[in-house]
Amino acid sequence: MSPPATDFESKGSTHAKRRLSTGSIGTTTAPVHAYSSLTPMWAGIAGALVNGGQGFDIAIFIHDSIYNTDFASAVMPYTSNNPTKSASDIANHILQTFKKFYQEHLFKFLGASSLLSVF
Repeated sequence: MSPPATDFESKGSTHAKRRLSTGSIGTTTAPVHAYSSLTPMWAGIAGALVNGGQGFDIAIFIHDSIYNTDFASAVMPYTSNNPTKSASDIANHILQTFKKFYQEHLFKFLGASSLLSVF
């Protein structure tokens, strides 16, 4: 049996989101993002076949070049007779996970690394 899926545990700062989403202090201008002020982070990706080859356990961890700051994992369905679709689904899951983390925490990813077995 595969381990249960885990989601990222950390939550983004509402103060930082508010500060980075306003054009200038005290104005009612439309929100603009200050992308140059986002905290730089890196990501790591690992994965392995589980459940007798019926699923692919994918783990994503976020770090700030020194410390691991968060971790998430999920088991994706895997079909050995259609590896292209399975690979596409896994890649989309990874990208959506990065996008969700970025939007919630207002970090920018400078790079990611993975084990060869993931791709």
